[in-house]
Order: sequence, then structure tokens, then C-alpha cells
Amino acid sequence: MNKNVLDTVQQLVADVGRSHSSTIYQDFWGIERVFNRLPVMTREVLFGCTLPERRHKTARSLVKIVKNETTTFVSEWAYEDVAREEYGVETKRPMVYLSDNAESIEKSMWCYERGMVPLIGEVHNEVVAIAMARKYQIDSLITDEISLERLRPFFEDSHEPLVSISILGPRFQSERMRWVLPYVKNVRLVLSLPETGAFAQSTLGAEQVFVPLPGCIIENIGGTLVLSKQQSLVTPILRYDTSIPSESINVQKS
Repeated sequence: MNKNVLDTVQQLVADVGRSHSSTIYQDFWGIERVFNRLPVMTREVLFGCTLPERRHKTARSLVKIVKNETTTFVSEWAYEDVAREEYGVETKRPMVYLSDNAESIEKSMWCYERGMVPLIGEVHNEVVAIAMARKYQIDSLITDEISLERLRPFFEDSHEPLVSISILGPRFQSERMRWVLPYVKNVRLVLSLPETGAFAQSTLGAEQVFVPLPGCIIENIGGTLVLSKQQSLVTPILRYDTSIPSESINVQKS
């Protein structure tokens, strides 16, 4: 584990632990303040508390709704933190095409914060999305596995390969996406969740080995991937259970 990242995360634990806000962490941790001894926070605990209970800082922010099978969750991201995420690759004419509208807005904000003007694809009408992609002459794409398949006609009629495709999600069926390889110079698989942002990446190839992104600590605890981020986010990510089975994803040790 990178000592600099570990030291920064330990300092974040100390800051959150003595903060007058983000009280959910203090209540959940009890008296423990040593990072690698903190209890693992589940989605149920995080989703079950209000935004003020987990707001560690106040900043110019984007608020979005995250849904799972049983509940909804208000996720707040500071613009400056969105900009630091590794959602895509900086190019001249990116397209954002995701199956969740809230995620499309956030990833488009990432483009703006990085100085790019994105095309936001119409997720419910792939015919329009494909037509606009051709007209805009996109050179990169931020998408998910479901939405990528919807764009297949665009790629099959294209001549110039894209610079990059970044496919976001908590799991991937790589075999089903290999058809896109002839149409792009680089395909990134980016492990991410709406509430955590991106935390590991791999290339689409014969064998996927995911490398933790800078500032991310990924542990294998109880058979699932547990994530921590050194960045001081509005909602800090500290020993968070992603619910991603560790046996299903080959992740390089942090």
C-alpha cells in the first residue's frame, strides 16, 4: 500500500472524526480512528442517513439521485472533485452516452471542468444519438456496457477510429464488448459506482487486471471489494463496501 496515500487517508480519518458535521462516520466508527481498523461501511448505512449527516465539506456542487433495488440516495459532488475523477480521456470532441441521465449530467460536467464541450447522447433514442455523433464527429466516448451496444451501428459505419472509449460500471462482460476493438485505439474499463466515482481501470483485452486509480485504496474484505479514497469529498469514501465480489474482478493490490 502506497505510504503517501495511506498517510493522507489517515489524516482524512482524523479530520472527519473530529468534524462537527458528517456525524454518521463518528457514530459508525465509535472511538476508533485508525484507518485499517475502521469498521467497513455498507451501502445500507450510507444510503440510510441524510445528506447533512455525511456532508464533510461545503462547496459548489452537483446533486444527483442514485437508485438501487430498494431505495434512493442523494449524492452530492463538488465540481472540483468531479474534475479530479478519471472518467475519460481528454480529447477535442467527446460524447457522453450513459443509460442513467443523472450520470450523463455528471460525466458531462467532468468534461466541462476539464475544458471540453461534450455531446450528450439521447439515451432513449439511439437513432438520434447516432446521427448526432456522426454530425459532431466525436473522437472519444464515455459510456456503459448497455449503452455501448446501442451505438453499434455508428461504429460499423465509421471509418476513423475513436481515440478512446471509457466504459464505466461495477462489473463487465468483456466478451460481449470485444466487437468494438477494431473501431477504437484504446478501450478503458473503469470500475465505478455513482456514489464513489471511479476507482480502478483496465484495458479491454485477453485478461482484465484492474489497477487502482491514483488516491484509491482497494481492499478485499469478506469477499467483496472495499474502497477508500484519499480525496476529501463531500461524502468521504472510507472503507466502503462496494458490494462487488472480489472473486469476479481481478484487482491489483493497492
